[in-house]
Order: sequence, then structure tokens, then C-alpha cells
Amino acid sequence: MHGLEIPNDAFCSISVQELVTTHSSPAPSPVHPALILQKRSVPPDLVAPVLYSGTNSAPWTRELPQPPPPPPPSDNPIHLSLSLGAKLGSGPYGVVYEVTPLQRDEGTHKMPKLVVKIARWSCAALLAREAWFYNELHSLQGSVVPKCYGLYDCVLQPGFEVSVLGDRQDVSPDWWRYDIHARRSIGDRVMGSLPLHDELRRLRDSTDCLSILLLERVGCPINIGLDGITAEAVCDDLARLFEDVTNLGVNLLPLESENIAHKHDDTPVRISPYREHEHRFRIFDLGCAVKTNMAQRWLHGAYLCNVRAISRDLSYGNDDEEDEDSNELIEDDGASDSESQPPWQARPCSRREQ
Repeated sequence: MHGLEIPNDAFCSISVQELVTTHSSPAPSPVHPALILQKRSVPPDLVAPVLYSGTNSAPWTRELPQPPPPPPPSDNPIHLSLSLGAKLGSGPYGVVYEVTPLQRDEGTHKMPKLVVKIARWSCAALLAREAWFYNELHSLQGSVVPKCYGLYDCVLQPGFEVSVLGDRQDVSPDWWRYDIHARRSIGDRVMGSLPLHDELRRLRDSTDCLSILLLERVGCPINIGLDGITAEAVCDDLARLFEDVTNLGVNLLPLESENIAHKHDDTPVRISPYREHEHRFRIFDLGCAVKTNMAQRWLHGAYLCNVRAISRDLSYGNDDEEDEDSNELIEDDGASDSESQPPWQARPCSRREQ
């Protein structure tokens, strides 16, 4: 029998064993002290939305969607001790490791399967931004995106090394602008043209801040045939998954198949709040997300094109057939030929406008 789920705000701090190394004397060999990180509050105005405007923009825009109110805070958050496990993946601004809680279950609450996403040097700002989007999508946590248990950080003491990240001196100040999609940098994609919050500026310029995102673990990559899942069922569920995200005005594009996984086997049943449906998959890695006032049908149409790209990437069927099916889905969403090129212009929103 499963216990109750741990609340998202159940932890006030974490300690991670085997994460840092120090060579301080008189120890004859490297020491691996447990590193303590405190939970960091994410400002509600950390991310400025992208607002579209222009001649006759009404058909293509809407009032900026707002998320539902968050649940009331938990009483008496606790410290969580973790042991670092195997490396699960890496990206341009973070590495992901499995972790094992050293305390098992908390009373009637069942401890979930967890991972930590550790920001690369000079990339703490991007991880804080990702944490903001997990907060923005709090109503979809556990059903569309993994549950997020908070952002934690600390200032490293002199002599401490984080072997999983390499030498801090080898990272240039512009590492946060790493070209994630070989088209433009992360900075240009998500921060370059927007007013930068003071907290993001502080984290971007920090060289001794270690930042970690604590997340629920997802399952294996999309796998056609797993548990009898067909290609058509995958595309159908992805379309529903993306439609849930468009309800909150969040643009996660471009998404690749590597950013979507099956839910973990130990994940309890969680029904989407926007439909009587349990999604098979979870979207993770929100690093390129944008909050936008783009009309839902246009945003969803863009997601449907992304489904087509993902299906191509996974070698579903015939490309020509996929193109036709996807175009039909977009046309069914209400877009006419005369509306195929919205005359909007994007402008950044200052924090005063939010």
C-alpha cells in the first residue's frame, strides 16, 4: 500500500554525500564531506513574459494566462540527506544524477524516487529560471512535468571541488550562452532580449555558487512497443500533453524526443487537471521555456508541428503521411490560409507590466 505523497515544499535544506572533495591537510587522502545546501526562494517576477503585439494581433493573442493559486505551505519542512548515485544525463547547462534519500519514508508519507540537476559553473541563473517554470506549472507537476521539490544552493568554501562539474577555471563567463540547438544561444533564446531580473544577473555573474534542482525521477525514453504502446498512441498522448501546457501560456519549444520520457514505474496515478486522463509521458528540461500571450490555438498548432518532428525523430511511418496528418490537425484547430502568417511582433515585458 502506497503512503501519502511528499509535498513539494517538504524540504527546507538538503545535504548531498559524495558530491564535493577537499584535499585539506592533514588528511592523507581526499575527503568527501556532505555538502549542505539551503532552499532558495524563487521570486515570482523572476521571468518576464514575451508579449506579442502588432496590427490586428487580436486573433493571435490572448490575455496572459495565470496559473491557479498554489496549495497552502506545508508545516515544519525538514532537512533531507541524500547520497549521490549514478549519472543519468547531461546538457549544456546541467548534469543529472540519481540520488538516494538516507532517511526512507517520513511517517505516513512515501519518499519518491529522486534526481538532482546540478548547474554547470556560471549557469545557476538558467537553473533558477527553470525552477521558476516548474513553479509556474505547479498544477501540472506530477502529471505533465516531474514534481519539483525546490531549488537549493550554497557558496562553496575554498578548497572544495565538485568533480562532476570539472574545474571552475576552465569555464568562460559566457558559458551560459552555450549554443543548445546550433542555431542560437540559450542566452539569446531565453534571456538575451528580455529585462534581466536582478537575481538572474547576480547568479549569472557568480563564480562560486553551486545550484541544484531536486526533481522527481522520470522513466525510460519514449519507447514504441513498451507495454504495447503504438506510434499512434504516442502521438495522441503527446498532443494532449502539449495542450495542457498551452492552457498556461508556456512555450517549451523546440522540444526533442530526449526531453520526453515515460513516467517512472513507481509513479502513482495522477490525472491531468485539464482532462480525465493520465498521461504516459513527462516533459522535462524546461531550460528554453518562455511565458507568452500567444493564442492557445496557435501555440498548440506549433506544438503539433513539434509532435510531427518528434515522430520523425523516432522513425514513425512515412514522413509524407505524418506531414499530412499534422497539417490536418492544425487546420482543425481553426486556422485559415489567410491567417497562416500572424503579423505579430514580440516585445519583452518589463516587470512593471506583469
